[in-house]
Amino acid sequence: MISTWPSLAKFAADARVSYGAAKKMRARGSIRIKYWPAIIDGACRRGIPGVSSKSLMAAHTAAKAAS
Repeated sequence: MISTWPSLAKFAADARVSYGAAKKMRARGSIRIKYWPAIIDGACRRGIPGVSSKSLMAAHTAAKAAS
C-alpha cells in the first residue's frame, strides 16, 4: 500500500512519521494501527484510491494470518 504514494517522503509526511519510520514500515510490510487515520486522510487528499479502514484492516488481517 505504501508504494501507491508518489514517494516514501510523501507517505511519511501524510502518516506524520519520520522518513526512517516510513522506511521501516515499508521494509516490514506493516503499518501500525495508530497511523491509519492520518494515512487514510493523506490518501484522500492525494486522490489515492483503495486506502480505507476496510482495506487497511484486510491487509492487517492477511499479514497476521501469514505469520
